[in-house]
Amino acid sequence: MIIASAAIALVLGLAATVAINAHSYREYNDWTRHSYLVEQQLLKTSLALRSAESALRGYLLTKDAGQLDVFFAQLPRIDKLSAGLVRMTADNPPQQARAKELRDTLQSRVKRMRNMLTQVHRGDRDGALQLLHDQISEQVERPIASQTRVMHAVEQQLLREREARRNQSAMLATWFTLACLLFGLTLVISAVILVIREQRIRLRADDELATAYTQLAQSLEESRGMADRMQRLHMLNESLQSCRSIDEALRILPPSLEDMLPDTSGMVVLINASRNLAEKAAEWGVLWLDSETVFAPDDCLALRRGQPHPAPDARVKARCAHLETGQTNHTDATWLCIPLLAQGETLGVLHIQRLGSMRPEEYDLAVTLGEQLGLMLGNLKLQETLRIQSIRDPLTGLFNRRYLEVSLSRELLRSRRHERSLALMMLDMDHFKRFNDTHGHDAGDELLLQFSALLRDAIRAEDIACRYGGEEFVLILPETDRESALKRAEEIRLAVAAMKVKHQGKLLGNLTVSIGLAMQPPTGGEPEALLHAADQALYQAKRAGRNRIEIATVPDPGSMPKDTD
Repeated sequence: MIIASAAIALVLGLAATVAINAHSYREYNDWTRHSYLVEQQLLKTSLALRSAESALRGYLLTKDAGQLDVFFAQLPRIDKLSAGLVRMTADNPPQQARAKELRDTLQSRVKRMRNMLTQVHRGDRDGALQLLHDQISEQVERPIASQTRVMHAVEQQLLREREARRNQSAMLATWFTLACLLFGLTLVISAVILVIREQRIRLRADDELATAYTQLAQSLEESRGMADRMQRLHMLNESLQSCRSIDEALRILPPSLEDMLPDTSGMVVLINASRNLAEKAAEWGVLWLDSETVFAPDDCLALRRGQPHPAPDARVKARCAHLETGQTNHTDATWLCIPLLAQGETLGVLHIQRLGSMRPEEYDLAVTLGEQLGLMLGNLKLQETLRIQSIRDPLTGLFNRRYLEVSLSRELLRSRRHERSLALMMLDMDHFKRFNDTHGHDAGDELLLQFSALLRDAIRAEDIACRYGGEEFVLILPETDRESALKRAEEIRLAVAAMKVKHQGKLLGNLTVSIGLAMQPPTGGEPEALLHAADQALYQAKRAGRNRIEIATVPDPGSMPKDTD
């Protein structure tokens, strides 16, 4: 009876031990799963915030309404995820307090992003961009990252404590089971069976946890990769914004594109001013698929359609005509053409090639690069146009009076520094008003155009030809002595006398030009004095009968006569 009672007690005790151990393990498993769910919620909240910031930045840079839709779609998600995090930590008041603090920080961040949109609507886009740049910098990012790390560390500490308690409970159960071996083989076998079963459950749970951890690590790696790509894109934008011309931008593009799009090759193709040809302007890597370097814009389907080609989900990927079929041994090479657009104008195309298929994140990055590159090149083109318009005469294409004043001061200082002579030539077409009144203003404009072309052909590359006003022109001849300047003036006078002006198929008669020549004095001189001397010499040539050259010297700055006009 005692043995039977002991056996029954042993069985009951063993059963109780196994039950307690199983309950402890299930409780540990539930808490472990809960901790990983909290960490997953933290990750989702961080990713939603990054997506909102990226979409807002894309909208500020590109004015793409689609990016604004993405931004507004993420805001309720951030609020929902942060609220869920607060609810999930209700069992742990200190952790819930941290979750509430993180939620407040996120709401403050969202409020700042909404304020940026308000600034954009008020017209302060640059201020909004600066606020966004400050927000995603290390100083602003640090509170959220710090709060996230603290919550993550707390959850990890809870996991370690629960693991220690579970290990202690398992050890006690093991010792009790070993003691039971002395009382009966049946009880031992039963205990072993139960332990093996529990171990299998544990291994299965460990595998599930390992899988969840791997997925979490992959998500974190993708997040880091996205942040790195956005940082590189920001650096490329800053480099392009510092460029002064399209040619300078094209010099820095190949290494930048090769760095941002590894394992790819391609080229940047720009459309010419006549809009009838697209020509390669920059290239990186070695193209696996041969492409024409000069082709008609209609030969590229991306330029024809105004959107990237081929699309990632296109079932039929028609080949652009500028790609030469059968000119490669790499049958697995893929390609992508992205149009470069700016303010409704098509500037060219970004052509990218790689071996193997292009991953979705690579495709998205390439399209973003194309959008940013189009905007930057459009801005540089506009800057070049405005710069040319500010220094060129719109009719003749020669430099204007404003550029003359700046250039003359610079060349005089340079000549004085190197102790070299400089000649200034002022030219005036004889009887231009009578010619204009006789043949009309169109004929007068044609005469000015042909005379300007003659001046461009008659000067050196370092000489400067300017339209001074009306029918008066000025030539700056650096490093030119008196004899050379006189010879050049005589050549121009004879060329003008021999010039045949045609307008609407009719010859309009011969013309002559009067020239006033002034040389920079050995002691240096001021621009006003040199211009005044050349002007006086020109009037002297007019009074002496026109179609001649008069030379004057520049007086010292203090003795320059005052203009009485």
